[in-house]
Order: sequence, then C-alpha cells, then structure tokens
Amino acid sequence: MLVRVKRPLPSVGRLLVLVPNGPLPVVELAQRVWHLAAPAGWAVLLLGLAEDPEREPALRRTLALLAAHTRHDPVAVSTRVAVAVDWLAALRPVWRPGDLIVCFDGQARRGWLGSPRALSEVIQATLEAPVYVLPDGPRPGQGRWRQAAAQWAWVALNLAVIAGFFELQTWIQQVAAGGAALALLSLSVVVEFALLGLVHQTLMRD
Repeated sequence: MLVRVKRPLPSVGRLLVLVPNGPLPVVELAQRVWHLAAPAGWAVLLLGLAEDPEREPALRRTLALLAAHTRHDPVAVSTRVAVAVDWLAALRPVWRPGDLIVCFDGQARRGWLGSPRALSEVIQATLEAPVYVLPDGPRPGQGRWRQAAAQWAWVALNLAVIAGFFELQTWIQQVAAGGAALALLSLSVVVEFALLGLVHQTLMRD
C-alpha cells in the first residue's frame, strides 16, 4: 500500500519505526515502510517495545519477520527490542539527530489522568524530534483488548466447567453407589480435564 505524503519529508538519514505491540498485518506494514524509505534509500530501524521482559522473545520474532519483508533494495533494515516502561524511555537511547521517527495514528500514550494522547504529539513535545505519522495504522490497543477478553473468557468458562461437573458429580453420588459410582466419577473427571484443556487451547493460543 502506497503512503500518501501530505507534506515534504525533512532531510533524514534513517527511519526509526515504532512497531506497535499486538497482532500486526506484517506484509502490509512492511510495504508501507518500504515505500516510505525506498525513494531516498533511507535505512530503517524497527524498534519494538517490550514492557514485560517475558514478551521479548515473541516481539523479536515479530520484528525479524517484519524486517524480512521490508529488507529489499535499496532499503537496509535492522531491528532492536527495548525493554522499557514506555516509548519515550525506549527512544532516548537509540534516537540520534537526523532520524525521522515513524509511528502510526493508532498509537497512543497514557496521560497523567489516564486519558490517551497521540504518541506522535508526545514525542514531538518531549524529545523535539521530527515525527511522521502513517495514516490508518494498526491499533495496538485492539490486540491487548483481545488478549484481555480471551483471559476473562478463559476464567469464566473454566469456572462454568468446574461448577457444571461439580453438580454432575454430586448427582452421580446421589443416584449411584459402589463400583458404578466410582467409574462414573472417574469418567466425569477425565471429561472435565479434557474440556478444561480444550478451553485453554482455544482461547489462550497466540
């Protein structure tokens, strides 16, 4: 997808692309970055933010895949993961004069009162660095909301399965006795754990 440039870009030596967290349209994103960098032969640094160190390996894989789709002549691409509290902390060690920071219109940073503020505005106001905003970007919040919804659904369904089988097992103890009761209870436990495993695989897969 071609990027529509609304005003001339400043003289730069490198694009510093802030890659959103969450599920990404990798091929489309790579095309947009390449079309922005290729006419002038700018190098590209793909910067990812890992607020949680446990997410760093997955983020590195995403950046490697994105770099592979972006790296075509004449564009050289490198990647970096910053383990930091926010984008400003991630940017300060890597930004240098001549870099053009590229972010997306869907990226935001929480303000003092919790209200979101466009990340591009925060960077320009804080670092006084040039920022180029790609329109119609991926919305990183959507990935987090989907993950949170999946976690809540996982908890709710687990509780429903456990409660349902508790009622079933109570009923079995009331209507059966001896070996039959033991066999039915054992079977119900096997089915219960199988359903819990199915719920986990369905809702919590990446």
